[in-house]
Amino acid sequence: MTFPISVLMVWLVPLLMLRVRAEQIADPMVAQRTTTIDSCGTFHANNATIINCVNKGVTGRLPLTLGALEHMQSLYLNNNHIEGNIPATLAKLDNLRNIHLQNNMISGTMPEAEDLLKALPESERAAVAIKLKKRSMKAEAGAGPKFLGQLSGLYLNHNKISGTISPELFAMPQLTHLDLGENQLSGSLPANFGYQKSNIQWLRVEENYLRGDLPQLWNFPFMEWLDLSANNFSGYIPRKIGNMDKLWNLQLQDNFLSGTIPASLTELPHLCFVNLSGNNLTGCEDFVEH
Repeated sequence: MTFPISVLMVWLVPLLMLRVRAEQIADPMVAQRTTTIDSCGTFHANNATIINCVNKGVTGRLPLTLGALEHMQSLYLNNNHIEGNIPATLAKLDNLRNIHLQNNMISGTMPEAEDLLKALPESERAAVAIKLKKRSMKAEAGAGPKFLGQLSGLYLNHNKISGTISPELFAMPQLTHLDLGENQLSGSLPANFGYQKSNIQWLRVEENYLRGDLPQLWNFPFMEWLDLSANNFSGYIPRKIGNMDKLWNLQLQDNFLSGTIPASLTELPHLCFVNLSGNNLTGCEDFVEH
């Protein structure tokens, strides 16, 4: 039995549309396209300890109400389409340990303690100002940072963040992983970089607009991964970079470094990956036996 093409189309078109709709429902990428921050469902739960909306197609800005989640320990919002600034109210979260905001469209500068006060209602400013003053006094005495003292992991890579790197980051005693790569950061490394002992194990600031000489002191006894590549760093590679005994990955390529490669790098016991290409280096420093 045969049917005219017009009759077949009457049957086939609804079936094809039904199949497309079923595939859209089954395809998580389609369902994610209209996801908003509020749909994560935990921004207003005061007892929330973890927010996990990784790769959900989240759009919009981070709400100021994040600062009200005083029990929050981990924030996972990476691989989305979030834009706007990082809310300064995050600095209120004393229990926050991990911030994952990488692979978004976040812009603006990294918030400072003063930005927190401006973001708060007047009724809260006085109490928080006193708290920050006490922390500031401790920070100046070398007893810790002004805020986010429990933070161990900060991942802001692959965004549009500008401004300079805050010295506060290198005063955080618990911070072990810091990834600021692929942003629009400028200026030099903070003055306290490498001068006070740090627990940082992974440091990535590649593909920014950072400049200046590399620091002379490298007080990072636990550093394993260091990536300063694709910036505008100049000067020579300091010998004391070889003091980081646990270092196994060193990326300094595509800068304006000059001089010789220090022999101390050959003494690092765990060093496996080194890239110094794209610089103005002239050879290796003479190795001196001890």
